[in-house]
Formats: sequence, structure tokens, C-alpha cells
Amino acid sequence: MSSKKKIILTLISIFILLVIVIVANNSFLKKKAKLYIPFDVITFFKVITNYDGNLFAHYENDYKVKFLPETQWITVKFSKNNLDFIKRGKLGSYPFLIDFNQDDLYLTDTSGSIYVSDINHVLDGDTSKFKKIKTNLSQKIAESVMIDKPDILIIKDKIYFASGRTDNDCTSVELYSGNLSKDFIEFKLIFSTKKRFNTCLNFKNNFGRIEHYFDGIDDNILLSIGHSGIDNDDTFGSIILINEQKKYSETFAKGLRGVLGIYADENLILAVDNGPKGGDEINKIEKGNHYGFPFVSYGEKYVNPDYSTPTYLENHEKKGFTEPIHAFVYAYGTAEIMKLPNDFSNFWQDNFIITTLNGRHLLRIKFSEDYNKLLYNERIYVGERIRDIKYHKNSKSLILALTSTGSIGIMKN
Repeated sequence: MSSKKKIILTLISIFILLVIVIVANNSFLKKKAKLYIPFDVITFFKVITNYDGNLFAHYENDYKVKFLPETQWITVKFSKNNLDFIKRGKLGSYPFLIDFNQDDLYLTDTSGSIYVSDINHVLDGDTSKFKKIKTNLSQKIAESVMIDKPDILIIKDKIYFASGRTDNDCTSVELYSGNLSKDFIEFKLIFSTKKRFNTCLNFKNNFGRIEHYFDGIDDNILLSIGHSGIDNDDTFGSIILINEQKKYSETFAKGLRGVLGIYADENLILAVDNGPKGGDEINKIEKGNHYGFPFVSYGEKYVNPDYSTPTYLENHEKKGFTEPIHAFVYAYGTAEIMKLPNDFSNFWQDNFIITTLNGRHLLRIKFSEDYNKLLYNERIYVGERIRDIKYHKNSKSLILALTSTGSIGIMKN
């Protein structure tokens, strides 16, 4: 190679390194880069720019950790298929959520569009068969005011859609219902935090996860509302119970910062709650209970001058609040919780699965019989933000919403 070419290559290399350093140290440029740079390239740059010199320590820290397709006790089949129609969110990822109606897989993304496909096409690796369902949502809630991360829920012949919206700097969480159809769904508004509380929420912590709850008499919906973002204000930060037929709603539980996952059956309600900086919780939800936020937390505020003194009191019980079943020190970004049917694996009996965003892994967990204690957990690294998870009984498959790349993940035993 001639000396002239070597000089040119050296200058190009120096320029690329300078660009990487500048982008890595500028929060605005980092956010913009996430919108245009592929996920795998971003991950590669993170490894380079965040390397701390502890190569062997990182290796040893993973002692006996299994990576897919291996887990601690079983080997699974794991695959993922890209959804090229999913809209990219404002922060660079591709948020979408899913639900089943028998063999039909429904999903919604940040545009508020709803799609459906026979799950068997997806299991065969074909995601081109998804059909966009016509709705009146664009008339009800324009995309320009819709906030990322809407959710859908199917109960019998009804479909529910929840989303945050911001009009004139006022944010609310809204819940819509419609009759299930693959052709056209006409939604109607059945709940709004703005109407219920007569005030606005904080933009960042709106949430709006919905889950079916049959209380032994009626079909109800549990809707999570994020904390207001204001110190010593517990007006929001709650789970709301909504009965569409009776046109009734009530605050079911309070003191929650940001519930992104709910499991509910007639005798048990569990919720995974995002803490501030760390302190993500698994809570056993009971009517009327207060779970402490923003007065107590096992996490810390993101802004603390020196961290010489904790920013939150930790002990919930001493302050008259309900303790979590378990709290995580690391900010996993817990997203959804589901009970895993026992037909998935003889080794994974009576287990629950929690998905994570920041952690990019699944947590396989088991509770004590009274659900007052976490007995064990296994981290299963997936490598993407996992916003949602559902189980397809006929194929005995876990279906994952992988939002780093906008892909469907499929896990089989």
C-alpha cells in the first residue's frame, strides 16, 4: 500500500473515531443517532465507548450463565422475524404490544394502527400476512397527540385500546372499546384520566397497561396510570378498575410509580412496577392498598447531588405502606408479567415470566404458595427490549414483542 493511501486511511479512521467520541458524549446527538443507526451497530458502539478495561472480569462475572438457545435446565428453540410495518418510536425503538384471540395475533404500534395475522403464518416465519384493520381511532385520537406505547386487550368479542395523549401540554390516559373485527372496528371512549381526575398527568409517566380481571361476578379492566412526576403527590400512580357494562370506575390501588405489567385471575393480582433509579418492584395488588411511592422506594432519584444520603425512605411497612414481594436493585425496566402454563416444560412448573426493557432479558421466577415471597429467578438474556409476551397454547410457544428491532420473537421448548 502506498504511503498516500495509508495517510488517507489514517485520516478517515481518526475522523470516524472523532465522530464516535462526539456522538457518545452528546445526549442530543445520541438520541438523533438512535433514529437512523441500526440496533446492532448501536450495540457495537456501546461496547467500544463504554469499555472499562475489565474484559476478564466481565467474562468471569458471567460464570455458568447460559445463553439462548440454552437456559439453566432446558434448551429452547428461539427465533425472531422482523415486522417491517412497525413504526419507529420517538426514542429510536419500535414499541408494539400484542394479544391473542384464539389463533389470531393482534398487535398495535405507536401510530395507533391495529394489525392481525393468523399465528401459524408467524410461526412459519412469514410476517407478510399481517393485515391492517380499519378503525375510527384517527378521528378519536390523532397520531400527532398520541403518546408512544399504546396497549390492546381482547376479552371475548370485545377489543380495548389504551393510550396516552397530549393536547395543549395536557396529558391524559384514555381507554376505548369496540367490537372485535378483522375489517373495521368502531371504538368509543369509556374512560379518561382527565375527566376522572379533572387534571393533567406528567408527560413521561403516563403508561396505560390494561389487563382483564374477572372478580367472580363481572368482567373488569385494570388500567395502570403513571405517577404525576411531582414529589409528595400520589394523586395518580395507581391501578384503576373499570367496569364498562356498569359504567363504573374506581381507584383500586395507589402508590405505584409506573406499572407496565399486570397479571390477574379471580384470586390474585400481580403488578411489576418501574422504580425511579433502580427499585423495580413485584407487588401483590390488593384493593385499597397503598404501595408507597413517592414517599418510599428501594430505588433512588435520578438527580441527587452526592448520594451521601438516600433520597427515599426504604422501609414501606414502618411508614404504613405495603411492602413489595420483591424489589430489584438494578433498573431492569420490568415490562410485562405472565403466568406460564405448565405444559411448556416439566422444569418450568408454576413459573411466571417477567419481560424487561433495560435488562433485555426474561426473568423466569417462582413465588411461594401464598405469593408473599420470591423463591428464585433465572435471567434469560434475549438481547432486545421485550415490551410484551403472550402464550399460544396450541403451539406451546411464547410470543415476544421485541422492540429494539421491531421483531416477533418465538420461543418453544
